[in-house]
Amino acid sequence: MRIILGGVSGHTGLEVAKRLIEMPDVEVTGAVGARSVGTDLGALLGPMASGRTVMGSVEEAFKADGGDVYVDFTHAQAARINALAAVPLGLRPLVGTSGLDVAAVHELKEAVLRYGVSGAVIPNFSLGALWTRRASLAMAENVDQVEIIEMHSRHKRDKPSGTAKDLAGALAAMGVKAPIHSVRLDGVVAHQVVMFGLPGETITIRHDVTSRAAYADGVAACARALMVRQGFFTDMGALLLEEKGIEAAPAADLPTRLGRR
Repeated sequence: MRIILGGVSGHTGLEVAKRLIEMPDVEVTGAVGARSVGTDLGALLGPMASGRTVMGSVEEAFKADGGDVYVDFTHAQAARINALAAVPLGLRPLVGTSGLDVAAVHELKEAVLRYGVSGAVIPNFSLGALWTRRASLAMAENVDQVEIIEMHSRHKRDKPSGTAKDLAGALAAMGVKAPIHSVRLDGVVAHQVVMFGLPGETITIRHDVTSRAAYADGVAACARALMVRQGFFTDMGALLLEEKGIEAAPAADLPTRLGRR
């Protein structure tokens, strides 16, 4: 599986790329990064990636070495441009960038369906976030007092986070209103707390990401799924679980089933 990565010099893109190149079934064939155009990829990721140059566009990266999946960790405006450029090339766009508005997601969906490739916009690639979401929705079937607290580095551009908005939207579809409280501070990576209230007690579901490398396994799993699936996805669970016959898989077994080393 050949991956072109957008935003390779960013905080998340760099950590994800370092993990991807270690996976036996993954080859990072190209990279796109506005801040590192012309840099040898080996200077960023190590000797295994040497010999490939960071390009200024998806088209240039694809022309140089080809690819199967385009993964984007840039910013909302660049992600829209890059993902739309990937589709006519036959690349499967896999967007992890936060802040895309509804119109941009719809535009990408139309392009994916028109060209007959698969694609996805995923709010959070962490496998822990996937199970946190599912546990929160299950809890909301019985408790309707819920609030979400999401905490990220002060450098995160969007607020609230895409992960929190995705969960709040899913809860709203169940008829449960969940206010979101956002925190932006130095020393924070990515954390989400979902609190449920009952008379005399509270129930808390918490997920903490302590390293952005945590997203790499989810990225690889989603990329593998796009290689065999058709259509457009905005939910990691729908992409990975329901159609792979592991709906009831225990959380501890999920990384192995999704191809984690």
